[in-house]
Amino acid sequence: MVSSFGFAPRIAQLRGAIFFPPLRFVGRYLIYGTGSAWGYPKENVAKWNLFLVDWARGNSHQLKLTHDVDRIEQMGSDAVIVGTNGNDLQFSAVRLESCEG
Repeated sequence: MVSSFGFAPRIAQLRGAIFFPPLRFVGRYLIYGTGSAWGYPKENVAKWNLFLVDWARGNSHQLKLTHDVDRIEQMGSDAVIVGTNGNDLQFSAVRLESCEG
């Protein structure tokens, strides 16, 4: 499972409700992200906020985006990450084939 790669999505709780960080399977990758709104400590958000796990090979990658991760969408064989940075809505493209090798 994801925890075997040394990290796992953290589940945030708010008034009895459980929120999972955004995640999506795109091809052979599990992509999930974090942000200050998902219950992660602020000091961790400054280091990384997007994780890509190649579940077929067992490789993992961490990326730092300039914004939180609120939504992950597949676009062809790649992904688009949507999130906010303050009051600004931002989009980041992730080319998954560049993670291979």
